[in-house]
Amino acid sequence: MPNHLKESVQRLVELVSNTTEAFTAALFLLDDHHPGVLRLYAWHTLSQSLVTDATIPVGHGLVGWVAKNEKATHATRFERDTRAALRFYTIDEPIKSFAATPVRHGDRTIGVLAVDSKKQYVFTDKSLKLLDDFAVAIGRSLAMGRGRIKLREDAEAFEGVHGLMARLVGSRDVDEVSAALRLGLQGIVPHEKLLLALHDREDDLFRLHDPRGSGVEGDPVNLTNCRLGHVIGQQRVINMPSVGDARIAPGVKGEEWGSFLGAPMLVNNETVGAIGLFSRRPNAFTRAAELALFMVASTVASSFAWLRTGAGAPHPGDIDPVTGARTLSYALAMGKPFAGRGVVAVINPIGLLHVNAELGVHAGDAALLEVSRRLAAIAPESSLLVRPWGDRLALFVGKGGASDALALMRAAVRAIEEAPILVDGADIIMKACAGASLAPDDGVGAEELLIRAETACRMARRIVGERIALAGDNGALPELTSLKG
Repeated sequence: MPNHLKESVQRLVELVSNTTEAFTAALFLLDDHHPGVLRLYAWHTLSQSLVTDATIPVGHGLVGWVAKNEKATHATRFERDTRAALRFYTIDEPIKSFAATPVRHGDRTIGVLAVDSKKQYVFTDKSLKLLDDFAVAIGRSLAMGRGRIKLREDAEAFEGVHGLMARLVGSRDVDEVSAALRLGLQGIVPHEKLLLALHDREDDLFRLHDPRGSGVEGDPVNLTNCRLGHVIGQQRVINMPSVGDARIAPGVKGEEWGSFLGAPMLVNNETVGAIGLFSRRPNAFTRAAELALFMVASTVASSFAWLRTGAGAPHPGDIDPVTGARTLSYALAMGKPFAGRGVVAVINPIGLLHVNAELGVHAGDAALLEVSRRLAAIAPESSLLVRPWGDRLALFVGKGGASDALALMRAAVRAIEEAPILVDGADIIMKACAGASLAPDDGVGAEELLIRAETACRMARRIVGERIALAGDNGALPELTSLKG
């Protein structure tokens, strides 16, 4: 199998481990050369006893049972010898929870995705649903790879997906899901317009929802006469590199757009909605963008399915439990637009995904906490330190101009890079990048400033040398100017 495909799938398995807080996440695939045998293909583990060349006959152990019966399994009080029950450890690890689900290509089971933990009851219903979504994404990735479609080997994109998925999982209502997409999706799959189609259970119709607000809000989506409807009806990703005069969605004129990308939101093979992205450039969306949007759509579907039950996710409160910074919901609830000389800076400590992979999620959290402390130490008196999502931290400053934003970003990057971060006896040397935005004289909302600062931060990451950038103040996605010297 091509190396680029194996690396892409490996990143997905790492996301599985980080998102579910697993001790081990393992992907087994049916061996093409040995029928009836599962072979360990990708994994992420904190164990020193994992059998990295493990093979499991179909029907043997819990993993083999899932492959044979093509059904998921879940154990919250695991009390068996892991060597016999799991068959991929050399010692009896004290595993307390286990979950596994089939990986499919079409109607055929091609493997098993499994996670375990040393804690009891760690895998919630939402965790199990996310495990199913990841299995779908992995199956799709393998199908695309085996069709010789090259996936982008860009770790930054997967870090962005991870951060966005973390925000979506914690969303409490439709507005928070919409806010997460507005803030996080642009940096993963660049686009100029975003539409959601959501299932209205009262009249059994799919209706448009525009996270940024427009005249199409609430319009019904016909499943047969527009491309967004085809995404829903056919339950598949549709990528149109050239739109022409095609009908894409209600109230959207095809001739105004160059490209369209849509992905279905599926829950247990039922479509609960779709995400549509639009670009004015032809050929704007790559195959990697298809996979990224499919993964995001699966997580959005899980969030909406969870919210439909009325349970909702736990309220995160005003304080982020990992860093002690304020939550995004608290920052946005301030409500007042920044008028003239307001600054928002987004700081990205680079490499936390690798810390999670090498030392575990607890080490990544410890590193992020230290980064938060260092930023709090250099923050202006009137500023607010916020963890908007994932590995991002932001500083909201009530007053300041371009020179203040430049000084703030430099101080933030220097605070992170000037000394190693000690975690579990290991010195972590971390790099950082930062982006900032300035409020125009007529004022603008905190959320809009955050979007601009995040866009600048992503640009800064690609700069050779001093990785800081400042966004302009005359548009939702303004031109960006790197500030050096």
